[in-house]
Amino acid sequence: METKPLVKHVTVYLSADSNSIPGYFNRHDPTPLYARQLSHEFEEYLNNCIVKASRYSVVNYKVVCNSKIDTLF
Repeated sequence: METKPLVKHVTVYLSADSNSIPGYFNRHDPTPLYARQLSHEFEEYLNNCIVKASRYSVVNYKVVCNSKIDTLF
C-alpha cells in the first residue's frame, strides 16, 4: 500500500545576509560555519514550515541573498 503525502511540495524561503547567517547556526559550535549544527530556534522554524510534509513530500529550500556582497558570505 503506497501512502500519499499530505502535501506534495513544500518550499521554504530563507533570507541570507551577513547579519542573519550566524543566527541560523549554533554559535557555541567551534567548527567552521559550513560544518556547524543548526541553532535550536532555526530547527524549530524549519520543522514548523514542513509540519504537513510526510515521508514522500518534496521539500525545497531556497536561499535569497539581499545583496551581491552577501553571496560571498
